[in-house]
Amino acid sequence: LGLRGVPSLFFYVLFSPEGPVLVLVMLYGVVHNSLIHSNVRIPTRLLNWIFVTGESHFVHHGRDPRLGNSNFGFLFTFWDRIFGTWVEPASLPRDHPLGLEYEVETSRLVLGLPPKRASTGSAVSAS
Repeated sequence: LGLRGVPSLFFYVLFSPEGPVLVLVMLYGVVHNSLIHSNVRIPTRLLNWIFVTGESHFVHHGRDPRLGNSNFGFLFTFWDRIFGTWVEPASLPRDHPLGLEYEVETSRLVLGLPPKRASTGSAVSAS
């Protein structure tokens, strides 16, 4: 179980939703996850300031390693603002590159562990 699943697991254990509530919670999770990983732009600045949108979440997936350590929020942006990990999406070029410059073992991703660094101290190029 990756660390991303911890909030959902906490919700299920705490509230033990059943039937229609469980379906609604799972449906919300699927729709929200799809929206923040899409190119849908939310035109209202207020919504972008409060809620995590695709525009703000893409910062987290930027190729620059410093961007990977930002915009961790899944639902609300105020957590990143409080803990100083917020990067304003408008401060980056609209075409900033996404992806990783190093390989990550699938097993480490599943466990929610950070990638191993190359023994030489430089990033391992993805093939």
